[in-house]
Amino acid sequence: MNHFEKYQYLLKKILFACFVFIVGWVFPFLSFADSLTSVASDQGKVIRSIEFRGYSKIEEAAMRLKLDLLQDVKNGRNISQVGNPLDTKTVREEIQALWAMNEFDDVRAEVKDAPSDQVDLIFVVVEKPTIRKVLFVGNQEIKTEDIEKELLLKTGTVYRPELIREKSEKIRQMYADQGFALAEVVSEVLQLAQNTVEVTFRVTEHAKAQVRQIRFIGNKKFSDEELKEALIGVHEDYRWSDLFDFFRGRNVPSGTYRQDYLEGSIQQLSAFYAEHGYLSFRAGKPQISTSADKRFIYITLPVTEGAQYKVEKIDIQMDPIGFSAISKKELLAEVKSKSGDLFHRTQVFDTVQKLERKFKDIGYARVKVEPLFSDQTLHEERQAVDLVFSIKPGPVIRIGRIEIRGNDKTRDKVIRRELYVAEGDIYNQTLLDKSRFKLLQLDFFERVDFVLNTNSKFEDRIDLVISISSEKSTGQFNVGVGFSTVQYLTLQGMISQRNFLGWGSRLNLSASVAPIGTFLSQLFTLSYFDPRFLDSRVGVGISLNRNFQTFPNATYLKEIWGGSISFGYLLTDFLSINASYHLDFVNVRPYGPDLQDTWLASRLYRKGFTSMIRLGLQYSDVDSVILPSKGFGDHTLGMMHSLNLEISDQWIGSQVNYLKLDGALRFYRPMFDFLTFRFLLAGGIVLSRSKDGVPIPERFFNAQGFLFENRGFYPNAMGPR
Repeated sequence: MNHFEKYQYLLKKILFACFVFIVGWVFPFLSFADSLTSVASDQGKVIRSIEFRGYSKIEEAAMRLKLDLLQDVKNGRNISQVGNPLDTKTVREEIQALWAMNEFDDVRAEVKDAPSDQVDLIFVVVEKPTIRKVLFVGNQEIKTEDIEKELLLKTGTVYRPELIREKSEKIRQMYADQGFALAEVVSEVLQLAQNTVEVTFRVTEHAKAQVRQIRFIGNKKFSDEELKEALIGVHEDYRWSDLFDFFRGRNVPSGTYRQDYLEGSIQQLSAFYAEHGYLSFRAGKPQISTSADKRFIYITLPVTEGAQYKVEKIDIQMDPIGFSAISKKELLAEVKSKSGDLFHRTQVFDTVQKLERKFKDIGYARVKVEPLFSDQTLHEERQAVDLVFSIKPGPVIRIGRIEIRGNDKTRDKVIRRELYVAEGDIYNQTLLDKSRFKLLQLDFFERVDFVLNTNSKFEDRIDLVISISSEKSTGQFNVGVGFSTVQYLTLQGMISQRNFLGWGSRLNLSASVAPIGTFLSQLFTLSYFDPRFLDSRVGVGISLNRNFQTFPNATYLKEIWGGSISFGYLLTDFLSINASYHLDFVNVRPYGPDLQDTWLASRLYRKGFTSMIRLGLQYSDVDSVILPSKGFGDHTLGMMHSLNLEISDQWIGSQVNYLKLDGALRFYRPMFDFLTFRFLLAGGIVLSRSKDGVPIPERFFNAQGFLFENRGFYPNAMGPR
């Protein structure tokens, strides 16, 4: 800005100030003077009566009350009253009081002569019009009812120009919030009968303004492209990364201009520079220009990068009581930054979180950790900064009352047994986080919030409120009919409940029948499992099953009747062991004439009892057993692993002999809001010391739970030859 522009700008400010003075002070004074012209000539005469004229909507009692309050304000000073002398100064103050009601366009005082040298004092008012009708014209993108709901401008409201200007700006802001930054709103007022008006808000929406170009002035250390990537909320309207923005689920299309997004982006730009050590960075006021057709916006942002700072000293400031809980050496070990390193903003905030967690895990729930930045810690002459963390531990806090809200179906005991804290325990943030994770891992609830409230009786206690926003539907009832070229007709039915009667146990009844076709099958299963039997860490389950399947391509059929009883135990938060005993009657016989009388058939096709013990080891830190996507806490990688050993031998009453070992490694990582990456690695081995070999039902085939896992092979047709 040159000297001429500065003088021109200063002259405009002076003229504007003069205008405000004339409108705000001179005009009202002249108006009052004109209103009092007839009063001054009758100064000192006795007032016979006081009247109010010109009003219709405002009650006279309200005006008289306003003048009575004026008398209270003046500490007993007399106001215009019948029998008192007429005083010009007093009348002027009363006119000002009526003006202050903001209900009138004009207020004046008149005097009418009366007998015996008396006068009648008359206050004549002109009421402001009221709004009879409010119309909206030109609004296509925002519904009229949505605007009405936001404005709260009802008919019968007193019309005030400043109020209408405020509502016009509010409509314009509504459009700006939806990306219509160049929308224009003009108000029109039509005078109607009976001192009423009709207000019309005329909207010119224009198209959503797209950011065509973003330029930076003053940047030397980083290119324009690098700085553009740091602007989170504002982007140019042509970028290859728009595709990734779509997958990230951005609400506002990339390139659409919004003022609030620009302000937030400037803050992100400051954080970007601070992350690279530029603590004296400053962003100037952005310069906004538009294209002639008002479709595109051009943004120019001046920046002052400043110097790059390095960390010099690292210190902890805390009272001696805090150091008695955790030593200074132990706290400094949590600071990632070292002396001589470049300053990184994220490292500082990560350190703050670690230090807070350190204290919160030993009961200091109200601890406050703040990095101190001042002239004493910032050394401009040598471009260095001291990292000083101020810690105020506060008192040791215990858990007071634990209250559960919102669990309409799930019983309190099911929730409480998953908690790692109890009433009276010392506050521990990590245990609270684990408790919340365990509740979400049950997959019974849509959302679980832990709310901490101050205990009304004890200052050293915090009440914990477990708020369940809504419970998921844990039951399923399915009935279906299917058709395929392999199993021509399939009838299916299932009744399943993952939270049976709100006790947290699982009940499942399923049936599937394929009565015609190449592959016949009849599958029936009834199972029940209580993962926390008698609220302990032991799980108990039982199941019954009936399985009949034909495999014409493998020339055999399989029929199984049996059941099992199982037990489980939680070793750690995410590691458990389980053991189960299975007793099945298995009948495998030929299905077709090819192998019926062969030596192989006599070995493989047999029937008898299978008595089997199954031992398992499982690890799971995923957020949901049904739809896993990530791990516990800050770990984005979730894992669910299993290792199982099956033993079937004569010493446990089995008529078949085999040893099977199998395992699976499963990894889950969220990629986008709706996409999760899953990796599965599974394998197994089965052996038998019997001369007849491994029974057919226990061998590994290509259909281990999925139909046609390997292209070109029928179910159970690929395996050892």
